[in-house]
Amino acid sequence: PDAILFHPSDSSAIAPAVEKVNSLGIPTFAVDVAVEAPVMSFIRTDADINGAVPAEYLEGVFSEDNPAKIIELMGGLEQSIAVGRRDGFNAVVDEVPYMEVVTQIDTKWLSENAMNAVMDSMERYPDANCLFAHATMFTPGALNGLDLIGKLVPTGEEGHIVFASVVSDRDGIQAIRDGYIDVCASHYPAVQAVVSVEAILTYLHGYDVPEDIMVDPVLITRDNVDEYVGEFAFPDGEWDEWPIIEQDIFNMPAELLK
Repeated sequence: PDAILFHPSDSSAIAPAVEKVNSLGIPTFAVDVAVEAPVMSFIRTDADINGAVPAEYLEGVFSEDNPAKIIELMGGLEQSIAVGRRDGFNAVVDEVPYMEVVTQIDTKWLSENAMNAVMDSMERYPDANCLFAHATMFTPGALNGLDLIGKLVPTGEEGHIVFASVVSDRDGIQAIRDGYIDVCASHYPAVQAVVSVEAILTYLHGYDVPEDIMVDPVLITRDNVDEYVGEFAFPDGEWDEWPIIEQDIFNMPAELLK
């Protein structure tokens, strides 16, 4: 191969394989999840910021008179993004006297695990009034868990459990629109993929690429969710039917496009 792009399920376990590829002179790149080995470029969102952004929003939702009791549904902690989102979220929470994470559960990014974690945690912490999930990819399970215990209530209605997450798919976008998820930081997986392709092609044509290419997250709520639908809600079907994503984070040099 001309190059290899890694998106590891385990940041540490993949390292020997990446080092082997490097020794063969094949350029390596990583997207979204860090690799504990050298790569030409790492394309990502800042996981710590993706955790901090929802926490900062929640600081304005809760107060001394209405303190937050938070259940944190973590992703797989063998991945750097789960560790970063946990650390970024809790760094903010630890500075706010009326916010507390009452329990943390490693869901391994699985919806079924999230469902069980919600039901079990709400039984053990009946005064919990907020959920933070590391990704919307497993929030259908979390929402189903709330539904099964009679606590799935949309925002604005009595009994609503405030829900924060990091949006990565169209299920998350729809849950925001429906009022079951209050706030998300953006994850932009498709944008990261586009940037990765442009970075790899740039490098293969003899140009330098940054070692770290950052895709900045934004805050998504019900008020602005429709602005971001096109970047997550791709149509069903083959990849070549997806829309072209315009971005200005990193682009190939203009002379390569002539």
